[in-house]
Amino acid sequence: MSVGRRAFLQFVGGAVGGTLLSPLPWKLADDSAIWSQNWSWRPSPERGEFTEKPSVCQLCPSACGILVRLVNGKQAVRIRGNSNHPFSKGGICPLGASGLQFVYAPYRIREPLKQTGTRGDPNGFKPISWDEALKEMGTRLAALRQENKAPSVAVITGQSRGSMSDLWRQFMTAYGSPNLFTMPDESDSQRLAARLAFGTAAPFTFAFERADYVLSFGLNLLDGWGPFVRMQNVFSNWRTESAGAVQTELVQIEGRASVTASKANQWVAVNPGTEALFALGLAYVLIESNLYDAGFMSDQVFGFDNWTDAAGNSHEGFKQFVLKHYSPDQVSKETGATAEEIIAIGRKFGAQKSALAVWGQGRGTHASNLYHDLAFMALNLLKGNLKNNGLVSLETPPPFAPLPEAAAVSSTAEGLAGTRLDLASSAKPPLPGNALHSFCDALGGSPAYPLELLLVHEANPAYTMAEPSLFRKAAAKTRMVVSFASTMDETAAMADLILPNHSPLERLDDIIGLPAMPCAFYAIAAPVLAPQL
Repeated sequence: MSVGRRAFLQFVGGAVGGTLLSPLPWKLADDSAIWSQNWSWRPSPERGEFTEKPSVCQLCPSACGILVRLVNGKQAVRIRGNSNHPFSKGGICPLGASGLQFVYAPYRIREPLKQTGTRGDPNGFKPISWDEALKEMGTRLAALRQENKAPSVAVITGQSRGSMSDLWRQFMTAYGSPNLFTMPDESDSQRLAARLAFGTAAPFTFAFERADYVLSFGLNLLDGWGPFVRMQNVFSNWRTESAGAVQTELVQIEGRASVTASKANQWVAVNPGTEALFALGLAYVLIESNLYDAGFMSDQVFGFDNWTDAAGNSHEGFKQFVLKHYSPDQVSKETGATAEEIIAIGRKFGAQKSALAVWGQGRGTHASNLYHDLAFMALNLLKGNLKNNGLVSLETPPPFAPLPEAAAVSSTAEGLAGTRLDLASSAKPPLPGNALHSFCDALGGSPAYPLELLLVHEANPAYTMAEPSLFRKAAAKTRMVVSFASTMDETAAMADLILPNHSPLERLDDIIGLPAMPCAFYAIAAPVLAPQL
């Protein structure tokens, strides 16, 4: 008996359809699921009562509110957003939702490790007890202080928005070393720009929610910059149509085809590094077309018009300087944007009631350029955005008294007054992130004195610095490097001793201020799990 192609297809179709309509495949799927859940190597939470504990995520600067689901109050199985949080409002990013990986990851460091081989050899680390590790640290610190070598101890910390940086400062003051450094941050240059312009060292904040026209100079609003969840909510509101409301227009000015550029209403692909020049070209258009806030500039801003000092010397004002050097034709030659684009964007920016200029780069983990900060700030000044209740303001600190300064006794005062390894003349340099680069550069060359002990806390400078080779050279000339990392990152791999820190869900911490948030912010990140070290 021969079977034709049509008959064969009908047979196969009927067999598949009949099988799917029978309970057999569904029963097999159910049985296999039950069977796989009983594998001995499969991680599975114990059965018990479900509860949720609130906390604040510390995996990025957003400080989103989270709720951690626990089984029997001790095993975390899920992280979700907390709708009661005033800013994240229940939102959470993929990094925050996967935060349990930092707790249960098999590669997490759960005990002190000591390098017994060559520095940098990952196979040379051997576990030691906490008593041994703390004894070694205490002995080394005590010996250096007794030998009047306290300044040969340095600390690099990545926690700048919290009390830990103040606690490290107190420790270093009490110990007698001036060499405390923080990882670079874009707020470093903003603080200096604000201090030069207003006399107050504070980063700028932006009222994105009230803007109807936004000029973004390289700021990756949708690429992970700053408070991620807030920016996602802001952009969603910009794109939501509602009766009687004007949709916010976003113009992205940068040389890279970023996600933000692809989602913007207009993308101006300027030559890399010329964003500030483009901004001054827009300032020319505002001034020449009389589209700036003349009352605010004359009453509240010094140096806009030409002025004469007490000695009778004449000085060129900002207005004349811009009209002389930054015409659209001049700016066009350097930026690659057409003069017509510059004029059109400048006039639209000046005509909009709530136009805002914002700026930044990357994820905000590198200091910006002071010239850029001042240029973008000037554009907002021309628009009057720095008035009371304007779209731009300086970050407001929480209304708390600062921690008391640790008293320097006679044995430590000499070390504190000595030369810093970054050769800075002040214990609080104007650009803290640049101080770290200067420190690594000097240490890798011919330092004022050798570094005996380097402590690295919540930072990975061997990877995240703009020039990580500087840190590697500096670490190579350091007698002992101690890392507090809980995973074997690039910096921990170069350490002589690793004292793993608790995961963010296991420790009590705080967050002071949110990037670009126009209000004071303070949050307590309460522990939800017992330490697993």
